[in-house]
Amino acid sequence: MKKHISLILVLLFALAALPLGVLAAGNDYRYATEPVNMRTGPGTQYDVIRELQTGEQVEYLKRSGKWAKVKSGDTEGYVFAKYLTREKPITAGTVLTAKSTVNVRSEASTASTKLGKLPKGSLITVIAVHGKWIEINWSGSTAFVYKKYFKHLNTAGISMLYVGSVRTFFETNYSSVYFGIYIDRDNGGKLGVRVSSSANIAKIADELKATGKVDMAYINIQPSKMPSYANAEYMRGITHNMLTKYLELPEEQRDLIRLSSVNYDPQSDTVIVEIVQLDAAAQQAFEQYIAKADYITFRSVKMLAVPQT
Repeated sequence: MKKHISLILVLLFALAALPLGVLAAGNDYRYATEPVNMRTGPGTQYDVIRELQTGEQVEYLKRSGKWAKVKSGDTEGYVFAKYLTREKPITAGTVLTAKSTVNVRSEASTASTKLGKLPKGSLITVIAVHGKWIEINWSGSTAFVYKKYFKHLNTAGISMLYVGSVRTFFETNYSSVYFGIYIDRDNGGKLGVRVSSSANIAKIADELKATGKVDMAYINIQPSKMPSYANAEYMRGITHNMLTKYLELPEEQRDLIRLSSVNYDPQSDTVIVEIVQLDAAAQQAFEQYIAKADYITFRSVKMLAVPQT
């Protein structure tokens, strides 16, 4: 363990020596305004790597004439720059908030019947975009609102509004089936809740809605793939046991594994095992000396965090 602690100290001192600008620098992201090809070079004569979809985010690296060099995941390529924008496009599934009071209409026209109003700060989930109009669900029926009166919502912000209420509800009423909460960014920024496969999700949703503290349109309750008797406490026990086993190993085996952390992740519904510079030997050693299971996902990290029991 002395080697591990020394590594952390070296890395911390190295970070402290960096100029503030290096630490504070952020990535520049752009969004595809429509389906567009990502190519191996700045021109249509270059091969297509893949097609970016409308609203897809890429990291903007540099401009090369009319082309932009971008990065998507681990892949770098070139996209015609005019099809990229700094402003995130509004697409189906996007969560928006009203900038002011907005009329809700039966058709995508100011001449259509007014069905009601949405107060400032109201939240909507986009069903479809029709030019300057957004199609939404209005009491179970299709309705339309004018797009310019809405803005993107910080989805982490909306979800955080509900975290306290939802966590309290589950810990008080359904702790035996509760696994955890996560921000479901792949589902409009909803607040995801993971529960046991044995849970009656419909009943839980009805009771949660009855509290009047959350809008169920922004809550996504999902069953776990873990054993039906498992819950958050059970998963904490599993990860605790893994860490304990690791710390009890001889130093030679710990140095081979290089374990950084072990945590249950409710979004992926797996136990995430982070290993410094993960390789086949480290994974094999972990599975041999600590645990091997279908619900374990391995990740490689660069910095070691000393495991704590």
